[in-house]
Amino acid sequence: FRLELPVAGVRQGVPEKAAGGPRPLRVLFVEDDLDAADAMRYALGTLGWEMTHASTCAGARALLRGDEGTSRFDVVLADLGLPDGSGLDLGAEFCDSLPIVALSAYGAPLALEGFADQLIKPAEISEVQRAIVQAVARHHRAPATSR
Repeated sequence: FRLELPVAGVRQGVPEKAAGGPRPLRVLFVEDDLDAADAMRYALGTLGWEMTHASTCAGARALLRGDEGTSRFDVVLADLGLPDGSGLDLGAEFCDSLPIVALSAYGAPLALEGFADQLIKPAEISEVQRAIVQAVARHHRAPATSR
């Protein structure tokens, strides 16, 4: 049994295009474990979403500061323990531009200022979907001056 309720500006977890039709949700997944990244790509793909992977903070920063910048993505899903830093740093840097959802193996929720949500590994894809959809919806409802 599955019940889906629409969220304003988001239809079935997918933001509306300017023309009114749905487009795939674009997720930047920052994770150093390649097997976890492959599994997440598959899981998000089953939702019809697009995922770009960065294995380091530097890689994520390069994507977020690239030609299209943060407009290339709808949300960032970031591991906290990365080989060259912390997802906490990414959250602090980019939370004004994009919703950031933390994915942590630390086992207990942390006080994460700037993050839209936090999930504990291993997270069920339904939890990931819920957190991402809610984070994107809240971000789109927020006044531009608070971002």
